[in-house]
Amino acid sequence: MPARAERLYLYPDLHLDRQSQPGRILEFPLWWDRREFFSRYKAREVDCSNPVDEKSAYLMFVDDAFAFDKECLERTTTELGTIPSHIRDRHAEFVDALRRSKWVIVESYEWG
Repeated sequence: MPARAERLYLYPDLHLDRQSQPGRILEFPLWWDRREFFSRYKAREVDCSNPVDEKSAYLMFVDDAFAFDKECLERTTTELGTIPSHIRDRHAEFVDALRRSKWVIVESYEWG
């Protein structure tokens, strides 16, 4: 059975950033609950599969991503007691990228 992975495509809000900054591609955040994500956003799934591999995409507004991020980070803090520095650094980068974005697409794909 092939492995699955997810990545996020962040598309800039061109009204905020007229310099036409490129979009960002990030790994699925370590602190996000995958099971909860797929359960909560199942209705937003777009099947992008082909005969060779299975792919799905999930469209989110930035506000949705911020809300889900906050919930997952709070849960991680509760479970671990504190946020490890490597997660804190990635989270800061993630939030900065989200602030410049308008759309978030989560791609779930097979590999291996």
